[in-house]
Amino acid sequence: MQENSGKSIEQLISDLGSDDGMVRQRARYALTQLGEPAVDALIRAFQEKNNPTHYEAAKTLSGIGSTKAIATFINALQDEDFSVRWVAAEGLISIGEPSIRPLLRAMELHAESGRLREGVHHVLHDWITRKLIDEQMRKILSPILDAYRNFEPAAATRLAAIEASNQL
Repeated sequence: MQENSGKSIEQLISDLGSDDGMVRQRARYALTQLGEPAVDALIRAFQEKNNPTHYEAAKTLSGIGSTKAIATFINALQDEDFSVRWVAAEGLISIGEPSIRPLLRAMELHAESGRLREGVHHVLHDWITRKLIDEQMRKILSPILDAYRNFEPAAATRLAAIEASNQL
């Protein structure tokens, strides 16, 4: 991978919007390597919703895995673009337990959102089935996954999220 040494964070973020896929890939790699110092600028770039910068910023944030991106990822679970929703879920998965309380709160407030429920299902399923969280947390969160099988998943997942929050 070619180095982007000498480029500022702003220049690299600008490169995320390039028509050239290799330029975007190199910028994403360089920003991921920079890590935490690039997070705030990436969150701002993501929120502007300029394609392809919107997706590339989400993918880069996911690669960094900063807890500062939790709220951005949770909001992105309702994005119009499925690939952005997927990358946001993957970002929450990689962040792990610090994401649990904010994710449960989002479910309590917005369980009627099918996109949010789909994203939360993705996150919880991976955390639980891949054992990415401890056993106690898996026991607390498993009823939320079970609630997806309910006839009224919005109400059932909201109640399960509230119950899980109360157990934390």
